[in-house]
Amino acid sequence: MIRKLLIVNRGEIALRIHEAAQTLGIETIGIYTQWDECCTHVQQLSQLCVVSSYTSKEEILAIAESQRADAIHPGYGFLAEDSEFVEQVLNLGLTWVGPHIKAHRALSSKSQANALADAQKVPTLTINRPIKTLKEKDFPLMIKAEYGGGGRGMCRVESLSSFQKEYDFIQKESLHLFGDDHLILESFKSNVRHIEVQLLGDQHGHLIHLYTRDCSVQRRHQKIIESAPALGLSPKTEQAICSAALKMGRALQYDSVGTIEFLVDPVTEAFWFIEGNPRLQVEHGVTEQVTGVDLVVWQLRVASGEPLTLSQDMIHVSGHAIQARIYAEDPKQQWQPSFGQILFFNPSQRLIQKNAWSIQLDSQISNFVDPMMGKMIVHASSQVTAIGKLLQALNETHIGGIANNMDWVREIITHTDYRSGHYTTKRFEGFKLPQKSSFSPWKIATALSLILQYPFQEYPLHWSIRGQRWSTLRMRYQDQIQHVLYCMRDNQTIVFEDQTTISLIDHKISDVTLQIDTLRLKVSAFLNNNHLEFKCEQGTFTLTILTDQAIQKIRSSDHQHHLCAPIPGTVIKVLCDHNQVVSKGDDLLVIEAMKMHHVIKAPHSGSIQSIQVEVGQVIGVGEQLCQVNPEKAVDPDLVA
Repeated sequence: MIRKLLIVNRGEIALRIHEAAQTLGIETIGIYTQWDECCTHVQQLSQLCVVSSYTSKEEILAIAESQRADAIHPGYGFLAEDSEFVEQVLNLGLTWVGPHIKAHRALSSKSQANALADAQKVPTLTINRPIKTLKEKDFPLMIKAEYGGGGRGMCRVESLSSFQKEYDFIQKESLHLFGDDHLILESFKSNVRHIEVQLLGDQHGHLIHLYTRDCSVQRRHQKIIESAPALGLSPKTEQAICSAALKMGRALQYDSVGTIEFLVDPVTEAFWFIEGNPRLQVEHGVTEQVTGVDLVVWQLRVASGEPLTLSQDMIHVSGHAIQARIYAEDPKQQWQPSFGQILFFNPSQRLIQKNAWSIQLDSQISNFVDPMMGKMIVHASSQVTAIGKLLQALNETHIGGIANNMDWVREIITHTDYRSGHYTTKRFEGFKLPQKSSFSPWKIATALSLILQYPFQEYPLHWSIRGQRWSTLRMRYQDQIQHVLYCMRDNQTIVFEDQTTISLIDHKISDVTLQIDTLRLKVSAFLNNNHLEFKCEQGTFTLTILTDQAIQKIRSSDHQHHLCAPIPGTVIKVLCDHNQVVSKGDDLLVIEAMKMHHVIKAPHSGSIQSIQVEVGQVIGVGEQLCQVNPEKAVDPDLVA
């Protein structure tokens, strides 16, 4: 029986495990790092120990001994798939909340997992040939790190000519990220769905499945939107996939919560095993909602040696559940990670899981952890009503100060292809936010800046209702600078140069209702120093109110040609050379941050004057990377 549980994770999953342990009367202790003090689990867990890193094995094991914990729960990520750490935990006489060590090793290793699938006659995509024998007909193919995960340590290779270069890079990345440089090759399948099966077993030989999840909405091989059950599968195919997962689980004598993942051809319904996960998944919540089974509670119970009292015929699916992962990344800027402080946080109250956030007001988003800030889970009687609930939750949630993917998620779930179920992993991979060409944020931002700046004054100092006194507000939105001319008609209405009017209808803290000519618009807005952000049905808009000093700085920087780092991270590739001629948009460098690769492109055509960084160098925001001198226009008078 587990009496004291050490949770070696952070944020929402640490809270989820703590909540499950409390229902079983298990005492918990958590860990945190000094740069993570504003994370939600730090604020809510009553017992915590500081560590230098969430992957510091020696420190964690020392804490387990000193605090007399008798079990360790890894959550997901970090050490959850580190079989060496599992063995160290077991050698100390502690309980590992997960499968037995042989099953853990088998599913943590892609080659072992594929061998297991082959032995059980479950189709795989593995290319079991020496790389020297590869032919052009074998492409495209996937290179994957033996112990990779979370979208890392893998890439698609289109042709034999580029294979060795990509292979060498993934090998180095794998060694850096996972401490192992072994790779596997798989045939690449286009236009397939990513379907997974949830398993639950105990130490007494019982094993069941809890049906399927669809994880096909991804970017860079990272799941973003998951749902349960997977819709559009024929009963025959669903049964075949679940049976294949059970067959692999039984061969392992699997005794915990785990997942078996497949790719499925939506036309032929052929399927292939791609990986197993000997741990809890980020998306476990959607399965819990449609089956009513608390996976985390059962994970703790079976780890304590209890028999599983659920049989397969007791598991039924009710309704439809959707989860959206909310990332600190900007879809408008090629998914560039966002760093800094949460300046405003107003989460929706209609979500099922209340402790599903790793952030709160004043939390710091850094490049030391995964960019997932939280997840939104909804459950309803049908997919249509679940989408409606998620849409409402997205509209009601406002995270200020940090760019995020909520607008992108909203566009996906309202897309015809998503609603109809006619999509694959390829469909939304490169999906971009549509341009809201008919919506201009300038005038609304002007009104909001005045309303939020002077909430307790009847008239701001530069407003006048005697005559028409015109004023100018200068703002920056994305790469544009605008000078907005306005005046006051009365103490509630602003008139703009084109005679558009905006009137204040209601203002309660961050919720503002405006009348824009004949349109009434409700927005959530906040102003922090010169940072203005508002969210409405048209999207989220972030603007900077410019002072004279800021304008001068922008003008002076326009005459410089240094390319600076937009994010902190580590330089992993330098793709340009001194004096090289480049075109606008050419790839110059690659920076690794938040477990993702971010390509730095040439801002204009020209030549590389100098390169200030090298591979492996850790850089900060604003640090100079290289100097790109723009190409000079040819004087037409000199042309013969």
